[in-house]
This record gives sequence, C-alpha cells and structure tokens, in this order.
Amino acid sequence: MSDTKIKFKWWNKEDKVMLGPELDDNFEINIASKGALFLTDTSRQDEDGWDWEMDVVWLRFTGSTDKNGEDIYDGDVLKIPDLYETPENTEPTYNFAQVSYENGSFLIGGDIAYDDWEYLERESEVIGNIHDNPELLQPQGGGKGE
Repeated sequence: MSDTKIKFKWWNKEDKVMLGPELDDNFEINIASKGALFLTDTSRQDEDGWDWEMDVVWLRFTGSTDKNGEDIYDGDVLKIPDLYETPENTEPTYNFAQVSYENGSFLIGGDIAYDDWEYLERESEVIGNIHDNPELLQPQGGGKGE
C-alpha cells in the first residue's frame, strides 16, 4: 500500500491567486451528482444565493518533493541540472521544465518520468509555477538558463 498523500492546490482563475494545499473554513470541496469535484467559497453567494462555485484549475500533488523538501505539483516549473561541471565546462547549466498530469501520468517537460523521480527529488528545485510565473518557460516548453 502506498503512503502517498492525495493533495491539491488550486489556481483561482478569477482572482489570479494560488490556493492550498490547506484551505480555510470559507472553502469547501464538493462532489457533483456525476462525480465531478468543484470548489466553493462559502463567504460569497451567486445571484441565486448558492455558495460561489469557483473557477479553478485543480493541481495534483505528485507525491514527490524537490531537493529543498518542497512538494511538487502539476503546473510547477522545475530547475533541473542539465550538465555537471567538467574540466571543459566549469559552469553548470539548467533545464527548466513544467510538471504536468496527462492520461494518469505525471510528465516532466512533456516526457513521462518513470525512473527520474529519485533524481528529481535529489537534484531539482521548484522555482515557480506556470500560473504565477508563466515567464519561466519559453514557448518551446523549456529553456536553457543560468
């Protein structure tokens, strides 16, 4: 049995802020009749008097942490060492890659990361996410830097 915790963060599209993984008492996770999850803000009501259904992006926890112990979520941008120092190259280079969740798998920079999680936990660093920091990634889906 796995000890991986099921956690989420939420990008609030309307207010453009990240919520979670802990929520205060004003927020509730609800399940619709067809099994869909939605997040409501009980401190606000819609025009019919119902709790405000928030327009959010659900961001899943990968079950892994970066080298600093920070949880890695769908939508995070990782700074990953690309080349270690050698006699020819004394400056390390880094790859910036987005974590995404598609078809039941977490992807790093668009590739399934089956065997890479130990390396990522040991060497990578969460430097932001695509919602708060879209500038971290170039249109090609990753850039070299530093």
